[in-house]
Order: sequence, then structure tokens, then C-alpha cells
Amino acid sequence: MPQAKGTLSVDIDELGISGQLPVTGLKGKFVFNGSNIGVSALRFGVGNKGAVEIQENLSELQSANSTVSLKGIAQGFTLEQLMDILGSSAKVKGGATEIALNLRSSGISLHQLPGKANGAVRIAIAEGVLDASIVNAGGDLLSTVVNAVNPMRKRADQTTLECAVAYLPLNNGEIILNNSFGVVH
Repeated sequence: MPQAKGTLSVDIDELGISGQLPVTGLKGKFVFNGSNIGVSALRFGVGNKGAVEIQENLSELQSANSTVSLKGIAQGFTLEQLMDILGSSAKVKGGATEIALNLRSSGISLHQLPGKANGAVRIAIAEGVLDASIVNAGGDLLSTVVNAVNPMRKRADQTTLECAVAYLPLNNGEIILNNSFGVVH
């Protein structure tokens, strides 16, 4: 791989993955230049439900200081559709969702990369109705946030969500949770 030079363009109408919704409209360009690999504007949909666009760069793959940068956005789908894609049995209605990320890291192993990650992840969810099982499965943090917004939640099978936003900045692999969540119920 360190001697590869060239470009690989991908344009696939539909890519079937066993047991999953098909990946649709897969387009992008992979650029190989020695120990650097770049992916520019890789775009695809999942079962015609929204779109994902990713840009990635791997550099200095053969050195002790390999770097990875990843930018991406997923939009045009709902939390309900995402739960269907993931095969969840939880009942969700609506919830237009957008996920954006901008991450950079370096290291010599897949283990080191998350520990040195810097950047941010942003998640925004618009109006929807969530089954109580989603909140319960989300762990202590999600339960605490939702209980603070709706103390009566445990008495209901569903939680109505007006909107939710999470901004998760990373600094050397640590997620900094300081005024990072906003939920309107």
C-alpha cells in the first residue's frame, strides 16, 4: 500500500448488504498517494432514507505518527427510520435527525486513535415520540437527562420530544460534558 498512487472512483446505484437495508447512490473518490489515502465527498443513502457525506484523510501510514481526519454529516432521515435501519423494536415516531462530526487523531494503532481524538460530534433531533424502552436502554446519562426534563416519564409508555441537541467536543479522547445537552419536552 505505501507505494500505491492513483485514484479510484466509485459510483454504485445500489449495494445490497445481507440482512441490512441497501446502500444507495454510493459515490466517491479514493486518492492513493504513497502513505496517504484520501476519501473525498463519499456520499450514500441507506434504503433511500436520508444521505451521508464523508470526507476522510489518512496520512503517514507507515510512520509512528499516522494521522486520521474525518468529517461527515448524516441528514434527511428521522429517528424512526434510524431505529428501523438498526432493527430496533422500540417504537419511535418522527424525530428528524442530523448528525455531524469533525474528528482528527494520530497514533500507531487502532487502540491509540480514539484516545487521542480531538474535534466534535453534534446530534440534533426534532419533534418525535419515543418509546420508554429507548430511554431506559440509553443508560444512566440519557435516563437522568430525560427524567430531569420530565419527572413523570416513568408513569408513561412514551415520551414526547420537541427537540434535543447534543454537542460533544473531544479533547485527547475525552468527551467534555459541560452544557452539552439540550432537551425540550
